[in-house]
Amino acid sequence: MNRLVVFISACLFAGVCAAQPPHKVSLSYDISYNGIVAAELIEVLEHDGKSFSLRSEGRGKGIGALLYHGAARRWCRGELTGAGLRPLEYREQRGDRPPAVARFDWVGKTLTQERGRGLTRFEYVVAGPEQLKTPAGELQTVRLVKQRENKDDKETEIWFASGRDYLPVRILVVDKDGTRIDQVLTRVED
Repeated sequence: MNRLVVFISACLFAGVCAAQPPHKVSLSYDISYNGIVAAELIEVLEHDGKSFSLRSEGRGKGIGALLYHGAARRWCRGELTGAGLRPLEYREQRGDRPPAVARFDWVGKTLTQERGRGLTRFEYVVAGPEQLKTPAGELQTVRLVKQRENKDDKETEIWFASGRDYLPVRILVVDKDGTRIDQVLTRVED
């Protein structure tokens, strides 16, 4: 469910910063492990002004296609409010495994998870604006940095395109052993 946190964080941050996201947008990313591209991720956001859905599918690419068979799928649905995107349900499925499900009760302020590994609270701070070169072009971004409680916590940074409705552009996670997982935007289709 660690990807849940990043996935929902991106939803919430984009929703808070933009009055209303595009009605439909498709984002493609390359995911690299220690500098080697191993997977491609495609995320599609659609909304009708009242409700939204966000679908995501990742597949192995290059050497990753040889190592990882099948797809990792995520799906989130929810409401569009004056404050932004409000997720109601999230599902994640990897290959043939049973899906992990999270349901949000905003009135009761609860999160119910099925097959999840618990819930961890993360705090991010805005590190400032940054011009970022990506295969999708050069973009003005806002960079967020996860606050680490101890030295064994993963380092996480997220860049959002300030001129493109705060769409997520890059997510970098560095594990305590130095392993780098870097998700970078390669294409945007409106």
